[in-house]
Amino acid sequence: MKALLARLATAWRNLPQSTKLLLAGLLLVSAVALWYVGFYLPAQAPMEVQPTPGQPQVPSQGAEAPKAIEAPPIPPLAETAPQDQAAKPSPEASPSQKAPKAGEPVLTTALPIPKTQQEAPLPNPFVPLVVEAPPSPPVPSPAPAPRP
Repeated sequence: MKALLARLATAWRNLPQSTKLLLAGLLLVSAVALWYVGFYLPAQAPMEVQPTPGQPQVPSQGAEAPKAIEAPPIPPLAETAPQDQAAKPSPEASPSQKAPKAGEPVLTTALPIPKTQQEAPLPNPFVPLVVEAPPSPPVPSPAPAPRP
């Protein structure tokens, strides 16, 4: 056993520095992987609920799929009734007297879609300001004297 340890110590001393760093990195990564598998993954597993003596036992059928979240339609994208049907009132009953049935989508009136307007672009903050002096009145130049 001492001979084996002596050979390992000699082999370790003969390894280049880069190989020693690589082995130390692999040792660190494997330690983190073992910690993850040993402590983190068991906490993620669904827990089996133990029924109390007063409750009926329900057979487990594995993990249940989560139920879908139902959301109301977005008003601009909601289906709207044609203009002819919207203008004519229903002879059966008014909308306030009718209650929507479960499972049927509730139609709402569509909101107007905002229109984009062209606006003047904002001034560029990176252009230096140039302050111009007001123009000075022109100075009359002396007229050349006529020659005799």
